[in-house]
Amino acid sequence: MREQDRRSRMVTAPHIAQRRTLDLAHLRSVTPDSIISESTVDSVLVTAGTTSTAESDIDWSHTSFLDTVVRNIAARTASLSDAHLSSCSLHNFTAPTLDAPRVGVEKTTFTACRFGAVKITDSIFHEVEFVGCKIDYLNLRTAKFRDVRFRECVIGEFDGLDSDLLRVNFPQTRIDDFSAHSARLKDVDLRHAALRGITDATGLAGVTMTHDQVLELADVFAAHLGVTVEAE
Repeated sequence: MREQDRRSRMVTAPHIAQRRTLDLAHLRSVTPDSIISESTVDSVLVTAGTTSTAESDIDWSHTSFLDTVVRNIAARTASLSDAHLSSCSLHNFTAPTLDAPRVGVEKTTFTACRFGAVKITDSIFHEVEFVGCKIDYLNLRTAKFRDVRFRECVIGEFDGLDSDLLRVNFPQTRIDDFSAHSARLKDVDLRHAALRGITDATGLAGVTMTHDQVLELADVFAAHLGVTVEAE
């Protein structure tokens, strides 16, 4: 293969700058229920303790978080609708539902978080990393992702209907079902993902996959092309 052809097929990885580690000793510690909706939270540690077992309803809608660490929070329900997170770290944050439409997230890391259904429709994510997270249903319809990485995560259903994804990858991440109908994708790299299924092949333009992944999903591609596959 010519060098020019090889370069043309390269996938651009997410541009995620190395972030400075927030010093917990210099952060003011607060509890989740002390954060009021539509407020500004700057340079604090939000925690319910080393091992949180008490579950509560969290409403952080329309709230701005800057240089904030969220640790060991177990919520019954969580709302971050119209919130903004910048240069934050969320670790061991769990909730059966996370309702966060129109949220803006930048330069932020989610680590070891556990969510059932996540709704981040009409949201903007820029330079965001998910590490070791488990999400049963990720609804990012009409969202815009720029430079986002899912590393060593488990995603039950990835629903990217009409989304806009640029430089997104999934190293060592399991995706049970990937759907991106009517999405605009560029440099979306699935090569290092454990991809179990695809709902609709029509939205895969702009995705890079391995030869083995394509073979494993041959029936999906055949159905999209109207090809009937029968045993000899």
